[in-house]
Amino acid sequence: MPPLITREEALELGKIEDHAEIEKLVERAWRVRLERFGDSTDLCSLVNAKSGGCAEDCGFCAQSRYASADTPMHPMMEPEQILEHAKAAEAAGAHRFCMVTQGQGLSKRDFEKILEGARLVAEHTNLKRCVSIGHISPERARKLKEAGVQRVHHNVETARSYYPEVSTTVRY
Repeated sequence: MPPLITREEALELGKIEDHAEIEKLVERAWRVRLERFGDSTDLCSLVNAKSGGCAEDCGFCAQSRYASADTPMHPMMEPEQILEHAKAAEAAGAHRFCMVTQGQGLSKRDFEKILEGARLVAEHTNLKRCVSIGHISPERARKLKEAGVQRVHHNVETARSYYPEVSTTVRY
């Protein structure tokens, strides 16, 4: 799907301050959404497949060891546990299932568990599959695709110019 506007045009839209013009922009965005995607929703459920104790200092994340949240800690789930959570999510009405882990990336062993979990979810449910597992190489991206993962989330939560305020331990 080609972009509807250029990057420069998008940046100009961000400068709009007039309330009436903002309302027009929001209305047009809604019409584009309806034209391109309809009025349906895509409910996503996630499993915290590896939780807590992350060495990074991302200010938005409860999994950081620096966070004040009382986040439970557990090692990487087994693929069968991931599947159990996916089946429960589907039974509750989810359309998509995301496997989330803490940290900048996974060990080879933990990555293999994510791959097998994704395969099981693809085989035993009708859920769309995604992951949020930190940095990945092109090779790992290929393996994720082969395992049935359709989306990979990233951990870039803000603009490059503001990123140092969010995290000092993770590269942009």
